Amino acid sequence: MVNTWEVLKHGERLIAAIETPPTVRDLSFNNRITPAFDMLFVQSPNGNYILIIYMRIKIIYTDRTNQYWTFIDKDTFEKNFREKVNKKWGSSNIKTLYNLSSRKTISLDFRFSLSRASTFTYNHWTLNVVKLRKGEWAQSYVTSSLRTGDFDNNDFDYVKKSARTYQRGIIHEFGHMLGLGDEYNLGVHISDLESVMNSGETIRQRHRMVYMPWLEKTLRDKNIH
Repeated sequence: MVNTWEVLKHGERLIAAIETPPTVRDLSFNNRITPAFDMLFVQSPNGNYILIIYMRIKIIYTDRTNQYWTFIDKDTFEKNFREKVNKKWGSSNIKTLYNLSSRKTISLDFRFSLSRASTFTYNHWTLNVVKLRKGEWAQSYVTSSLRTGDFDNNDFDYVKKSARTYQRGIIHEFGHMLGLGDEYNLGVHISDLESVMNSGETIRQRHRMVYMPWLEKTLRDKNIH
């Protein structure tokens, strides 16, 4: 059961929740469901609704030769992770996720509990983050089957990926944490360079299919319209 005290803000009323839902790949291939994130549907004090995508993440900070993590560096990485991921993937990017006939709105909010130690019964993800020099590059990636990711402090910097697209590594890799696959090497979207799962940072409607089916089912079950 989702521990709502970890997630909800003052005045929010829980309507429905689902713990560690299957990823897109789990749904497509009927594999064993593995933890990815929790979803909570709540009503805010102003009467509007919020779909919350929640992750517990353990972060392991790794030093490199002559490159050491300070407490300020770690705080900055975690602040950037929360703010930049939510700004791109959350409702600040799309304004309103859903408009209801009752004139109520549904916004999307990504919330995280970030820990530097194993303080939870389980974590959705464990991230290893390496300290690099400014401008130094290293391959970042997510291993979905293990629920692990390898990142570095430069993953918030824009990198030119094609003649007309720039991308931040953290934004693309977070798509994998949601269960989305790469689009730049195969499939029908290989020419969509602006896509966040290709070479850009544009989030398409297809990328929202990781949570929209559950949201729409919840609205039907709770007779919210």
